[in-house]
Amino acid sequence: MDKTQGKSWLVPEYLTETEVATVLGRSRDWFRQNRPKLEREGFPRIDGLIGLTCRQDVLAWIKRRRRVADETEAEARENAKADASGNVAGVDWSKL
Repeated sequence: MDKTQGKSWLVPEYLTETEVATVLGRSRDWFRQNRPKLEREGFPRIDGLIGLTCRQDVLAWIKRRRRVADETEAEARENAKADASGNVAGVDWSKL
């Protein structure tokens, strides 16, 4: 018996409206109603040949809209030091 049978092991590169809505955390009806507005804001259009929306384009659009950047490597090292010592920004929070 094929071990992959009955399991979703392949991530599609193109998404249906319902799948795109799920990625956005919205309902399909909300997505259908708001897609024109989203597209005016640069949201990817349906691929004319495939008839679906490219997953990577959706994820790139979301990433471009982020307002808070991931911490830098330097910040991560500094935060790791602070966690280990109990001191953050020169304050020993364990003594408060």
